[in-house]
Amino acid sequence: MAMTSQQRRRMRPLVSLRHLRRPTTASTELEADLQESSAVEDEAVEAPQQAPERAISTPIEAAPAPEAQEHGNALLEAFKGMPPCYIGHVKLLRWGHTSSSGMSLTIELLDADQDESHPFKGLRAARGTKTEGQRLRVHLAHSEHLSQTPGELVYAGESLLIWWAEDCAEGMKVTLRLDEGPDGAGQIHPCDGMSHGKKSGEILSLVVWPIDDEDQPDVPGARRKRRSFDELSPTAQSQILCNDERFSNWLAKWEDRFVSDFACRADLDILRGEDAKAYAEHVLKIWCGIESRAELTHDTDRGSFARDRWARMLEAYQEERWRRSS
Repeated sequence: MAMTSQQRRRMRPLVSLRHLRRPTTASTELEADLQESSAVEDEAVEAPQQAPERAISTPIEAAPAPEAQEHGNALLEAFKGMPPCYIGHVKLLRWGHTSSSGMSLTIELLDADQDESHPFKGLRAARGTKTEGQRLRVHLAHSEHLSQTPGELVYAGESLLIWWAEDCAEGMKVTLRLDEGPDGAGQIHPCDGMSHGKKSGEILSLVVWPIDDEDQPDVPGARRKRRSFDELSPTAQSQILCNDERFSNWLAKWEDRFVSDFACRADLDILRGEDAKAYAEHVLKIWCGIESRAELTHDTDRGSFARDRWARMLEAYQEERWRRSS
């Protein structure tokens, strides 16, 4: 049963993400295979930038056709089980559409772990007109929690990696060039009409897979050093477990242990059984006293408290799993 708009409004005060800022530390969010590069083309932290030309702003609001949404779902299904190089929230900084550069967009990776390498490090960025950037499969949609049209597809198709960069002050950024063909964006830029910029940019959800010349996933395992679950940051660990239905079921079993407030538990009834991932995220955030899982790696008193709470939750979960398997 889908949630009504009234039910969504009830859930928002539970864990508000509307004041989401770029975290000083965050996770790459899904796979242990994505964290370190063993074969990097350049040692520089920032790949050469090719700044996109100024956008031609002709605001046109156009909801994606049903067949476009189906295409996006088909893309997710086709690459199911393949580790993406990035999955998480992004902020739209700028977009462009010119005759010389085509359609481009520059985004900030909000859920990338600042303690780890840039998720796109090791991938080929375009070198002017001489080198073609790494081919990518992209699924870009409105955020489930930060949009009036949650989950609605923005773009699903191929793109090229034009530029990536990272620094302590500005965070991790990426510029992508979108496919303008019939299987891509078409004639209107998919971000046309959206707010953009460092302060007020639209918050979107992004999943990206590198692909090879045969249109098959370019498995990151060949470039990345595999890391164990225990070596991951708390943010990355929580992302993996929140996508695991077994963890969600375990939280539902012990919900009153982690959520003492009766009103909060009543609100969680809306998500329990309907959206396992969102349910697990809400319980975790309530227990850890945070609004974003990125805070689990923050070097603050609040971050320290959240990490201690997460460690206790993780220990209890792992103990019960080990007990069942023994």
